[in-house]
Amino acid sequence: MTRLPAQLAIAAAAASLGAGGGAPPAAASSGCEPLALVGDAPAAVAHGRWAGGTETTRFHGPDAYTVLRCDRRGDLVELQEVELVEVGGRELPVVGAWLRPDATTPARRERPPSLEGAVMSYPDAARTALADWRRAAAGALPPTPGAQPLAAPARAGLRAGGARRCTSRQFATLWRLERNAGYRVHVPSLPHRRRTLRRIVQAHKVWNRGRNRCGMQRRRVIRMPYRGRSPVPVRRGDGRDQVDFGRLAAVGCRPPALACAIAGQVEVEAGTLVPDEVDIRFSPAYRWWSGKRRPPSRRQDVRSTATHEVGHKLGLGHVPQASRQAMCTPCGIPGTSYRRTLGRGDVLGLWALYGGGALIADGRY
Repeated sequence: MTRLPAQLAIAAAAASLGAGGGAPPAAASSGCEPLALVGDAPAAVAHGRWAGGTETTRFHGPDAYTVLRCDRRGDLVELQEVELVEVGGRELPVVGAWLRPDATTPARRERPPSLEGAVMSYPDAARTALADWRRAAAGALPPTPGAQPLAAPARAGLRAGGARRCTSRQFATLWRLERNAGYRVHVPSLPHRRRTLRRIVQAHKVWNRGRNRCGMQRRRVIRMPYRGRSPVPVRRGDGRDQVDFGRLAAVGCRPPALACAIAGQVEVEAGTLVPDEVDIRFSPAYRWWSGKRRPPSRRQDVRSTATHEVGHKLGLGHVPQASRQAMCTPCGIPGTSYRRTLGRGDVLGLWALYGGGALIADGRY
């Protein structure tokens, strides 16, 4: 496949997604040039160099940017989504997602290296300690020199236009699943065991059915069946999709995140990132709510957070907080439950990734 420069891949993505969806266009074959595709949102892009090769930064919202570093061969060295979080009156760059070569997989000269990564979901900054945020900010890449945040009119437009979850058309894509998406849950690690299990299963069904309150057509484009209880906690690299509660740092995620989606081995196929597995881990450091009704003011809603994490599993990235969609960040506000169903941009992102075909349902698990 012909390699496309980053700016052409981004332009092609914008042209396709601005029309309201469809399958993401084929981008570069190395897995390095294409940035996360963002639907119906302004963006500011800058290209430059770093010590080991080339670098591209894209501001895709008022408070977030993505940095993509490639080596001189054109292979991906690191991708970071950085969120600018205001804590204690100062703005901190926090790593919201990372993707880099998998050190456990030997490099092959004829193909790009396998990748691994994680996507974090953070709580409301006003309710967590500054020390935790400083740890989450450690190692965050700065923007490429010359990259500038969106201008004030664009920032204001994002906040105003995204005020209602059924008017915002924003979505971002990270990868696409090309396999069976069945999952297991490590029930012994869950708070409120059976009730929490029910909410996790319900969160997967939201995406299976495209459930929304925006009056959008319910195309059944994917299938993520619950495969039963797992006898062991999440283990990166075992080729199985699992869900559990446990220490985030043990699986490459950063506190004070509420939860994270962990990609095991990620291959590059025809310019598309395709993970072999995506696990979900919740942090036990928070007070969780697994009831049917809206959670109390100081508890995090399991179902809302699980819906967000399943979106990451499917390959969707973060969108600005003002959009109030399932994939918004940082939207982990105690006492809220609006992320239990999908917004317009969430559904458009789902259709863009899988509208042309369902996830493969086979017996490989």
